[in-house]
Amino acid sequence: MSNTTPDSGNDKLDPNAQNTTPVAFDPESDTAVAPTAPPADADREIVIDYDSAVDPEPENSSSETDAALPVAHEHHVPEVADKAYAEEPDTHVLSATEPTVLTQADLREAEIRDAEAGTGAVGAEQTVAQRAMAERAEADRVEAERIEAERIEAERVEAERAEAERADKEAQRAAEARAAADANRTEAASPAAPVRQPIYVQAPSKPKPKSNRGFGILVSLLATLAFAVLYAGILALILLANNGSVDVVGDVLARAPYWIPVLFFFLAMALLVAIVNRGGWWAYVLGGFAVAAIVYGSYLGGVLIDVATTITPAQVGDTVRRVLLSPAAIIAFLVAREVPIWFGAWIAARGRKVRERNAEAQAEYERVLEQGPVVA
Repeated sequence: MSNTTPDSGNDKLDPNAQNTTPVAFDPESDTAVAPTAPPADADREIVIDYDSAVDPEPENSSSETDAALPVAHEHHVPEVADKAYAEEPDTHVLSATEPTVLTQADLREAEIRDAEAGTGAVGAEQTVAQRAMAERAEADRVEAERIEAERIEAERVEAERAEAERADKEAQRAAEARAAADANRTEAASPAAPVRQPIYVQAPSKPKPKSNRGFGILVSLLATLAFAVLYAGILALILLANNGSVDVVGDVLARAPYWIPVLFFFLAMALLVAIVNRGGWWAYVLGGFAVAAIVYGSYLGGVLIDVATTITPAQVGDTVRRVLLSPAAIIAFLVAREVPIWFGAWIAARGRKVRERNAEAQAEYERVLEQGPVVA
């Protein structure tokens, strides 16, 4: 702020001083405040300058006019003003044709002074509070308008998106309807193809390999009968050669050294057939030795059973050693060795045929699987 107060000695009295509105400085705000003009000066032009808080440089007036002005119209220099301006008070009178420059702070202070003049300090505070409330209400109104505008814009965007989706769906349905119509026309134009009915056929079951054990056991019964006849005949010949008579043959055949070897021959032969099954003849040739050994041991057991009531436990060893190489034991071993060979050939021949039939059935099964179902 510069010192624009002219010297009081050089001021000249303005002839239009009676129409001049005095300007006073407010020591609180350091700005010029224009008092309320009388009704006669209501048409005076007022220019508000927001960039300046001081009055423009006044014209020269007479010292007499300055002396005649009241003390309330003098410019009071605030404490914060520069020293050059604060040397002496400035008294300035504006003419009726000169515009008055007021700042925004001047207007607010004028309103406060008007309120104080009317209702006191309480009214001024109420006026300031009302202005603050009005400003907050205005800010709330602007914010509400902004939110409402955003909501309207969001609703518009959502409506446009929904409209676009609806248009896409309608276009898709129209395309599907056209495609269905084209397909119906194509089906109507072309003859209906015959419907092929599915034909269900049962898959062939895998052939189960046939066994030769049942036939072998039946043949073992015949082999046991042959063994019993041969064994009894040879024993009869030995008795006839030694005694000159066959009267004791019946007694010999009823004793344990005869029928126990026959029983064990059948068991050994059936076991051999179960093991060999569809095997070749060589299996029965080799298996005959096992059958003969079992029959030989059963003969020794039969002898012990036959003399069990006539010997003591200490005599068991002597009895076994005495019959180890007896003619009856040797005959039982030899006959039991030969019979499985010959009857085993019969069983093996049938086993070979069973193997061939099993191979043919397996080949037919594989051929049917490779060929697949055949429709007549």
